Amino acid sequence: MDNSPLSTLPAELRDVMYELALHSEDAVVLQWHPDLGGFRACSSAGLPIPIRLALTETCKQTRSECLQLFYTSNTFELRLGEKVDERTFAERCTVMNRDPNPQYGHMVDTFFTSIGSATEAAITRLNVDLGMLSNNQGFAQFVMAVEQLEPRMLAHAELSIKIKGTCWRLFWVEPENATIELDLRDMEATCDSAIAKINAAPYVGGPRAAEARALRYCIASCKNAHVRRRSLAVNN
Repeated sequence: MDNSPLSTLPAELRDVMYELALHSEDAVVLQWHPDLGGFRACSSAGLPIPIRLALTETCKQTRSECLQLFYTSNTFELRLGEKVDERTFAERCTVMNRDPNPQYGHMVDTFFTSIGSATEAAITRLNVDLGMLSNNQGFAQFVMAVEQLEPRMLAHAELSIKIKGTCWRLFWVEPENATIELDLRDMEATCDSAIAKINAAPYVGGPRAAEARALRYCIASCKNAHVRRRSLAVNN
């Protein structure tokens, strides 16, 4: 950058310019692909799209400055599950030899490992979409994702994380209300809201009563684990 006009500008002004070029009003969506063992950028509709940060390809100094701003100024959404019904998902897993109950904690760890510790510290907003949750093992993955993410959030004061999953079998007559979301910065309140929503589900006392109990138990486990972690953090 030595011979560039940018080098004559104050760093604060360069940051303003970089942020205007790098910031997106929509979340940067990354979809997990089992065949790749990693994430691929996609549109909100799930279509693959490339992420080209041309500024990062100019020189080492600009790359360093821009990458930090890219992660700081944008919201990232990790999509860990496929948004398909249970039958179709099971069929795909059989055909593609995939695990129908993937380890979401491993996926999250893969994301953070791929970006590195310095970049991880720059992220301020992370949304995690677990996709369809429709059995006891799937609900348990909710707990695993929280356990994987909350310690990272507690280690970074500026990081906000939200986790959501779609429980279509409990809310299939009200699909617009089928999403359960937890805000890790407001765990107790969002867990209580999620449990209240489950209790009001159309089939909570009918054929899906066992699933409702399992999901309630998992959400309550997330809340209790959060309270314990917070207590330990205060005592230490």
